Amino acid sequence: MKCPNCGAEIETGSRKCSFCDTMISAEMQRENEVLQKSGCPKCKSTNITFSRENQGEIRGKNAKKIVHKTVGLCKDCGYTWYADVDNGGNNKPRKTWLWVLGWIFIFPVPLTILLLRKKTMNPVLKYGIIAVAFAVYLFWIVAASGSNDEKTIDPAVDNDTKTEDVVDNSKFDFEIEVGEPGEYGVEMVFNEGTELENREICYFIPVGTYVIKNLGTYQGQISIVKNARIVNEDGWEEPEEVKDAFIIKPDEEIEITIEDGYYLDIEVKATLGVRRIQK
Repeated sequence: MKCPNCGAEIETGSRKCSFCDTMISAEMQRENEVLQKSGCPKCKSTNITFSRENQGEIRGKNAKKIVHKTVGLCKDCGYTWYADVDNGGNNKPRKTWLWVLGWIFIFPVPLTILLLRKKTMNPVLKYGIIAVAFAVYLFWIVAASGSNDEKTIDPAVDNDTKTEDVVDNSKFDFEIEVGEPGEYGVEMVFNEGTELENREICYFIPVGTYVIKNLGTYQGQISIVKNARIVNEDGWEEPEEVKDAFIIKPDEEIEITIEDGYYLDIEVKATLGVRRIQK
C-alpha cells in the first residue's frame, strides 16, 4: 500500500508512513486487506499493490471532504484497475438494466435516489424536484388510464359491428361470379377467327332496376351494352351502343337499370351481389 500523502510504499501492518509520518487510517488498512485477498481481476495473482488517487473534494458549509479512489497494480501481469472496496474488490458490474427499466417505467424512483445522494444540493430544491417528478408521473398514470377507458368498446356494440362486416348473402337476389357463366352468363365472341378475336362472358339479367355491390377487393367497370353489333371503319366488330358505364370500388354499391335488349359487360375481378329493387 502506498502513502496517500507522499506515495511511498508502506509496510504491511504499519500505521504510519516512515517517510512523511502520515498516519494510516483504519479504513485504509481495511481496504488493503480486502483488496489483497481479492487478487488481480485479470490473472488472480496476489502480488499486487494499491495507491490512493485524489479525485477532488466535496465542500460543505463547515468543512470539506477529500474524495479518493483506490487504484490497483498487478506486478505479475501489469494490469491496473480501479478497486471497488464496497463490492469486496471484485469490481462486480452494476445492474444497469434495473436503472434502465426504472427510468422507462418509474422514472421518479431513480431520480429520487440520485438527488438524495447529492449532499451539497439545496434541500428545498432537491425535494421540490422530487415532488414535481412524482406529480407528473401520477398525472401521466391517470391520463393513460382515462384514455384506455374511452377506448373500451361495449361488447354488444362490438358484436353488432362485427356482424355488419360479414357479408349477408340473404340481402341479394343472386350473385355474379365474374368470368363464370352462372345463371345469366353467355359467352360473346367478337371478331371470331381474326387476330383481334375476343371472347368474354356477358350477363343477360332480366329487365329491371338493380343495386349491385362489389364484394371483392378490386376496382372495376360495369357497362350496360346493347345486344347489337356494327362493323367499324377499320372492319372490326364492336357493340352498337354502350348506354352507360360505372366504376365500382370494393364494397361499393351502384344502382343500374337494364332495359330490354341490353346486357352487362363486367370488367372487374370480383363477385357481385345483385338485389332487384324494381321490375
